[in-house]
Amino acid sequence: MLSQKLQGVENAKYKEIVFWGVFVLVVVIGFLLVKDISHRCDEGFHGPQIGEFLQGNYSSTGHIATFLGYHVVIAAVMKLLGMESIDGARLISLSFASMVPLIAYGIAFGIKKETALIKTALLVSLPMIFPLMFLLYTDLWSLGILLLMLWFSFAGKHKSAAIVAVLAVLTRQTNLIWVGYAVCLAIFKANENKLPELSWKSIMQLLSLLWPYGTVFLGFGCFFIYNGGIAVGDQTNQSESLNLTNVSFLLITVGWLFWPVSVAEAWKNKPGRKELLIWIGVWLALALFAWFNRHSSHNYNSPGLDFYIHNQLLYFWADHPVGRILALLGLFSAIILVARTKLAMNPCGLFWVISMVSIALMPLVEFRYHVPILALFLILRDFTGTCMARWNVVWLAGLSAILFFLTHQGLAFL
Repeated sequence: MLSQKLQGVENAKYKEIVFWGVFVLVVVIGFLLVKDISHRCDEGFHGPQIGEFLQGNYSSTGHIATFLGYHVVIAAVMKLLGMESIDGARLISLSFASMVPLIAYGIAFGIKKETALIKTALLVSLPMIFPLMFLLYTDLWSLGILLLMLWFSFAGKHKSAAIVAVLAVLTRQTNLIWVGYAVCLAIFKANENKLPELSWKSIMQLLSLLWPYGTVFLGFGCFFIYNGGIAVGDQTNQSESLNLTNVSFLLITVGWLFWPVSVAEAWKNKPGRKELLIWIGVWLALALFAWFNRHSSHNYNSPGLDFYIHNQLLYFWADHPVGRILALLGLFSAIILVARTKLAMNPCGLFWVISMVSIALMPLVEFRYHVPILALFLILRDFTGTCMARWNVVWLAGLSAILFFLTHQGLAFL
């Protein structure tokens, strides 16, 4: 019995060594392929902004909606190391972006060590994550800092979490809603995963515990009033608004990204008649919702911008007969996945509520907005006994490889 346990430990360590070795090899090869190519899409905004800072001009170019913390850090490190070219900027960006899987693994290991590796493999293989690692995009820096903030928060280190939360918001303002998730989760934990009592004593106890987060919200509130909105630049196209198309687009995307796990879950534990009827009822409701919220009216989601894959799929799923069928299948797959998902850190469905609110408030439809939701979904989900998760890694890795090729060749982008 002891020898079997030791053998299992040795096998687990071997798998970890192989995984991280392959990860490092792929990252090195990916960087060597990408480092000297011309700017891709939003790199055309981020690169010049970094260049301005590098030359000592600290004014905004006006094209970037987020705070410029990402650009300041990269420019400062480039200045320190004597770098001036785009490959240097990409290397610095990649150096932190490649830490995201390590942070995700650490959180997942703390939740359930047996499934930490498969969760990390799924996360790294996401086509919304892997290709962006090599480019000048804020998304993975934002995700890494956000996960670090939640790691501290999950451990009850709220002062440290609040400090990191400031950095998360300075990277992307929309991370503020995930700071709210950390606060709500801490409130539930303090009340044994129940809604808190509205007594003076309980309120004072919570304030003494969570006041560090209050400074983050207060600071952001002052900025919001002064700035007249969330976006720093490009305010015409990046102003906050209710966009329900994002919800259906996210669900369809999730359904197709994780269809192997969804099929395995439905097959392993076949639904009873009542459960199946509930699934069908929810599916019909979502199908009607998706039907009447078919398009995003945003300028950046116009049919002419078909270089972006999210725009191609947006109109394909909405207008093409085959696309509509695939969209409905994706919705049903998502319903199965959500219904059969057991999530850590999800009292009273808190994760789902925060996820839907965060995506519904985004001004346009874009895959990159899904990154924090998908990453946390994978980290918090229990994949015990789901052998199809390995095949799901293969499926996601294939999608990432195709997208990496299209990006490298300048044929299309996420």
